[in-house]
Amino acid sequence: MVPQIVGTIANAVRRVIRNFGDIRVVVPGNFPIGCLPIYLTGLNNFSKYHNEHLIQAIEELKIEHPNTTIIYGVGSIPSTIFWI
Repeated sequence: MVPQIVGTIANAVRRVIRNFGDIRVVVPGNFPIGCLPIYLTGLNNFSKYHNEHLIQAIEELKIEHPNTTIIYGVGSIPSTIFWI
């Protein structure tokens, strides 16, 4: 299921670049979920798995669109953006 979701996100980024000519796009990752131990193990592992696939897709998008800055954003505040 994650590859299909990430594929949909990547296609949406392609449409934004193609239709709006954006040269900067921020793609948010999944945030770690929950504070209870049951969530910390299962759902946070899922978020990590999703984000790993998303980062790979962003790298591929950067190759497809070398004149566009595509940023992977993760965090709870806008200043927490990681450039990959």
